[in-house]
Amino acid sequence: MVQYIEAKSILSKLKGKDSLFGLTYNMNLYRGCQHACIYCDTRSECYGVGDISTISVKKNALELLNKELSSKRKNKGTIGTGSMNDPYMPVEKELGISRKALEIIAYYKFPVHIITKSCLVERDTDVLQDISKIYSAISFTITTSDDSLSKKIEPHAPKTSERFKSIKALADK
Repeated sequence: MVQYIEAKSILSKLKGKDSLFGLTYNMNLYRGCQHACIYCDTRSECYGVGDISTISVKKNALELLNKELSSKRKNKGTIGTGSMNDPYMPVEKELGISRKALEIIAYYKFPVHIITKSCLVERDTDVLQDISKIYSAISFTITTSDDSLSKKIEPHAPKTSERFKSIKALADK
């Protein structure tokens, strides 16, 4: 199920610099995730997301991002996306919000780090190449190299073999 919600903000500033990915800000354009991974920590009640199978689209996300980035021009830091959901889950193919967000990020010249399981990220290579003049990175979650096991633990995510093909395609560009 997909629903539309109004968000109060789109970027959350991390308390300190993220030592693993070097992030300054987190950005989640959606709430919930369609991949249904059995190990997903977003399912934990401590995050207050609720039923993660219900996808909440933040309908004002792009307006908020434009406003928030214009006010942070002097405090640039890497924007991470993919911490609470996958920015390239199936609904993104239809809505294109992640791509539009990347275009805004490119306009304001902020660095970005995307965490995904989806091959759909290849669609946005042109925008990511523009951002890479500053800094862009894409991390693919790989839990196993066994496609049959992958389908059991990440039932609606692309097969691991497809992710490896995307990694190669992106590296070759």
